[in-house]
Amino acid sequence: SRGLGDVYKRQDLNDALMTSTAQRVIFQKLLGLLRDGLESKELAEKTGVKRVVVFVDELSKYAHRSLSSESFLAGVKFGIKNIAERGRFAGLSLLGVEQYPSQIDDSILENMSTRLFTRLKSKELSNELYRYYAKDFLKSVPRLDKGVALLDHDTFPESLFIRFPRTLCATTQPVRKVEMKNLVIGVG
Repeated sequence: SRGLGDVYKRQDLNDALMTSTAQRVIFQKLLGLLRDGLESKELAEKTGVKRVVVFVDELSKYAHRSLSSESFLAGVKFGIKNIAERGRFAGLSLLGVEQYPSQIDDSILENMSTRLFTRLKSKELSNELYRYYAKDFLKSVPRLDKGVALLDHDTFPESLFIRFPRTLCATTQPVRKVEMKNLVIGVG
């Protein structure tokens, strides 16, 4: 029998050569094992892991707002909703990435306390989801430079600009924009 340490190693279901049905079954099984291991403290005792972050790329594919309970992805959506709604009590956190957040199920969006926005299209920003954001915020998001994002958290009174560090594999220097107010031209 395999130990918990074998089960809890990094899993990437998109890279696995299996059908979507198999991916769904494995995802549900892994979530169940993680949740049970965290709640019983067995995972922490055997591996030292007390918190787990589940990363879901293209979140709306698996948790789309219109995904019905009859869909073959309904079990995956249920698992993702469960993490968003109750995961923090067990030590499970959801890190979802999506180009069109307005397509994600409402119950998942409502349970997100931290949102990180990179460049989004104006059409996406016209969605009802963004109605509470200030006009300055909505104007700046489509124009964000590469490597810059806006961090929005429920405890912050305003969104914060953050800059990601240059990746180690980058081969070119980033282009730096010069603000005109800081430009001094000397005449000799």
